Amino acid sequence: MAEARSLAITGLGNPVADRFARRLLEGAPSLRVIGLGQRMPAGLRGRIELVAVDPGASGCGADLEAALRRHEVDRVLHLPFEVAPGETFPEGEGWLARAAEQVAHASARAGVERLVVLSSTMLYGACTTNPAFLGEGQRLVGHPGSAWLRDQCRAEEMIARAALANAAPAVTVLRHPWLMGRGVRNAIALYFASQLVPIPLGYDPMLQFLHPRDLQDALESATFDAPRPGVFNRVPGDALPLSRLLALAGKQPLPMPRRGLLSVPGAPRLGRGDESPAVFYDFLCAGWVADGERAAETFSPPIYSTREAWAAFGAAHGRA
Repeated sequence: MAEARSLAITGLGNPVADRFARRLLEGAPSLRVIGLGQRMPAGLRGRIELVAVDPGASGCGADLEAALRRHEVDRVLHLPFEVAPGETFPEGEGWLARAAEQVAHASARAGVERLVVLSSTMLYGACTTNPAFLGEGQRLVGHPGSAWLRDQCRAEEMIARAALANAAPAVTVLRHPWLMGRGVRNAIALYFASQLVPIPLGYDPMLQFLHPRDLQDALESATFDAPRPGVFNRVPGDALPLSRLLALAGKQPLPMPRRGLLSVPGAPRLGRGDESPAVFYDFLCAGWVADGERAAETFSPPIYSTREAWAAFGAAHGRA
């Protein structure tokens, strides 16, 4: 961390960005941390300087570049959304792609050395034709019923184009699966917190859960260790069937026909909550397990397995 002069973070206000900001402040109190956005969490006020700019607003690239130059930023973490269905989708479809493009090009023009971008293994899509383990070269298809995932796919495309067009910064993209562990409270976690869990009738998918600690470790390594440009699946080394996960936590599955699931209260929805929960249930029907070998070799293996991340969550919401 000593080599970094100043670091900028987009996405303050979502749990992943806020948790990493706190980790930076505790681990390197002399590091200057700048927030690029329009929200400042109460716990970070007075500790981080907020530059009031909307990364996804049309034409804000010059403002982003000016902010990066003014604060002599040499590391940028683009974390503009919580990578799980929830209620944090920004203002309208296209925001995520614009934000990614503008942050990437502003970073290049301002002389930023490194750009770290957070993404999701959900972008591979829940497809019956998926291989057992999805590598980083797999085509991103998202989901036809989700503007949220469609926009995320375009955001990654914008990042890739910018990386090809600019010699710097070094760009690292981390794709991760659903987060699970003590303290995780996104829509996915809250759905599984129930003792009676509705699931699609006739399906028992293999699932991966990543502990937040393992995501934070990879973010820190990508930001401060030797540059590691490229795309990486930050996933645990195992996957377990949904039925086994529920049994381990002492939870009761409630198999239901797809039509009935759509009316289940609290079913996770993408975006602001206005997309159909059918998208979420598709990810409980088809495989989308990612291969994390390349990331494990690059950033070190995750500390927690899927089972251990689930157990950490279950300690607070059922049986460990």
